[in-house]
Amino acid sequence: MSSTQQSLSTLRTQRILGHLFPSNNNNNINHAHMMLNSSRPICCNDDVILVMNQTSKDDNDHVLSQYNPDNHCLCITLNRPKSFNALSLSMIRSLRRILEQALSDTKVHFVILQSASDKAFCAGGDIKDLRRGFEYAQQFFTEEFSLNYYIHEFCKVKPIVSMLNGITMGGGVGISIYTNLRVANRKRFQFAMPEVFIGIYPDIGASFFLTRACSSIGIARYIGLTGAKLGATDSLFSKLVTNVIDNEEVFYELRRDLFEKFIPTENESNLEKQLEKFIQIYEKKGNTVLNSTLGQVDRFRRVIDYCFGEAQSVKEIISNLKWYKEHHPCRSQSDNEFIDSILELFSKRASPTSLVVTFEALERGRKASSLKQVLDLDKLLCTKLVGQHDFVEGVRAVLVDKDQKPKFKPATLDELNVHQVIKEIFD
Repeated sequence: MSSTQQSLSTLRTQRILGHLFPSNNNNNINHAHMMLNSSRPICCNDDVILVMNQTSKDDNDHVLSQYNPDNHCLCITLNRPKSFNALSLSMIRSLRRILEQALSDTKVHFVILQSASDKAFCAGGDIKDLRRGFEYAQQFFTEEFSLNYYIHEFCKVKPIVSMLNGITMGGGVGISIYTNLRVANRKRFQFAMPEVFIGIYPDIGASFFLTRACSSIGIARYIGLTGAKLGATDSLFSKLVTNVIDNEEVFYELRRDLFEKFIPTENESNLEKQLEKFIQIYEKKGNTVLNSTLGQVDRFRRVIDYCFGEAQSVKEIISNLKWYKEHHPCRSQSDNEFIDSILELFSKRASPTSLVVTFEALERGRKASSLKQVLDLDKLLCTKLVGQHDFVEGVRAVLVDKDQKPKFKPATLDELNVHQVIKEIFD
C-alpha cells in the first residue's frame, strides 16, 4: 500500500470510527414509543419512576424507564437503535442510577430489561469512546464492570428478567448474564463474545461465568477463543439463557404481559419462581421443544471437549484440532469442516495476543474466588489492551474497512513469547 493509500485509509478509519455510533436525534424517542406500543402501552401516570430526569435529554432517549403500580414492575428499555444499543458511558451511568433507585424503592418488586429494537438487545460497548485515551478507557471499564457487579448483587434482592431480542454481544452480555431470568427470542437472538477479532478479549466477567455456566471447560474455551455466534439453542445448552420462546409473536406477548398482566402473590420470597412459572406458560404456548434440534455446540461436543478441554495452551488446542481431523477414529466430514473453520479463524482473523490472553484469563477465571475478583482483573487487562496495536488494527479490519484481514503484531502464535505476554498484560 502506498503512503497516499495509507493516509486515505487512516483518514477513513478516523472518520468512520468518529461516526460509527451516531448520536441520537430527536425522533429516536418517538421511534421507541412506536416500537413498544405494539407490545405494551407507555405507562404515563403519577407512579412512573422518573429516574431519567436526573440525566440529559440524550440520555433520556437512550435509556427509558417506566413503572406499573399494579404489579410493582419497573421496565427499563435500551433505546439507541441506530447503534444497536451500544453502551456509552452515559448509558452505563443511567442504568446504574435507575437500578440504585429501584433497589431502594419499596414499590419496585421486579425489573424487566429490554430493547426498543428487534435487531439488537445490545451489541456491546461503544468502541468509538475508547479512543479518547487511557484515562477515559479506564473510567469506562471501571463503571461498566461496576454496573455488571451491581446487577449481580441487585438480583439477589429483586429479580430482573432480561428479554433478549436480537444481537447480544460483549457489554450487552454483561448487563444481562447476571440477571435472574434471560428469555431469548429464538428467531432473532444471537450471542457472541467476539473480542479476539479486535485485539482484546472476552471481559465483563466472561472468564467467571463461562467456566461456571458451561458444562465443560472445553465449551467455555471454545466460546471465548473463537467468538462463536450462538443461537438460542446453543445458548440454552450452554446455560447462557434460561428460557427460549420459539414463536416471535408469543415472545412479544410475554414481554407485554410481564409488564401488564403478571401479578405476584404476597409471598415475595418466591417471586423469581413465580416469574419463572409465568414465563414457562409462554414457552409451552410458543411450542418450545428444547431437544428438537441440536445446536452447533451440542453437535460438535466431542470435538470441542477433546480439542479444547484437555489442552494446556492455545498451541495445544491447534495441535489437537489437526490431530483430530487426521487421526481420530470417530471423525466425520462435518467434524473436519468444523475444525477447518476454527483453524482458519485462528490463523487469519484472531489476534494471537488476544488468544493467549483469553486462554490465560479463562484459567484464572475458573480458579477465582468471586466475580468481583474477575471483574477487577478485566479492568486491568482491558485498559492495557485498548492502548495496543492489535486493538486499533482489529477495529480497522472488522468495523472500518471491513476487509476482515487484520495485520496483527505479532502475526502468528509462533512469533509470540507467551510468558512475556502474560507477564506484561497480567502483572
